[in-house]
Amino acid sequence: VGLNMHGVEINGKRVPFSYELQNGDVVSILTGGGKPEVDWMRFAKSRSTRSKLRSYFRTKQRESLCEAGQILFMDFLSTHGDVIIESSFLEEPFEIPTDVTGIFPFLPGKTRYSEVEDLLIDIGKRHDRSFLLGVISKLFLVPLSTLVTAEESRKDTISSSVVAAVHESRQLAKNVAKVAGQINANDPIADILDDDMFETSPRTKKIP
Repeated sequence: VGLNMHGVEINGKRVPFSYELQNGDVVSILTGGGKPEVDWMRFAKSRSTRSKLRSYFRTKQRESLCEAGQILFMDFLSTHGDVIIESSFLEEPFEIPTDVTGIFPFLPGKTRYSEVEDLLIDIGKRHDRSFLLGVISKLFLVPLSTLVTAEESRKDTISSSVVAAVHESRQLAKNVAKVAGQINANDPIADILDDDMFETSPRTKKIP
């Protein structure tokens, strides 16, 4: 119920979530189309409620970063698929994955990843284009220099729709971490998420 709540009425009147219940209050939970907000952690009193909210926000953060990584990964494959196939040292013939499920058979390759989700999250949280190329190089056993050359000779820049989608997914994940980082460390909201899930390398080309 709580994860779908969009409001609450006390004794027939709409009240803010910060309202403290009084003896005899009649509570009506308004559900449908709602979703938890970060500030709810400030008003959650029970350990179980805080735990469920933390779990919800961590899941949403991972989903958003995974989506950003998926967009970047699949965009690269669709653009440079021919180069990858022609330059790969994989022993068996293969086709370039056209969706996320097609990535799993290539894991772990020379990477440290055994789960597609973990791989995509790491790509999604980094602003490092060389990291993306390095992962693809290790998965498909393609010389990194070949991928770098292909990227540099790319005729079309990354489409605005890809950039916008990546930015939106990253922003959804970062908003929660940003709020958590602006409050007192002793506040129960402070440990919802990890702000260091977002990494930027100043020495390398940034991903949009």
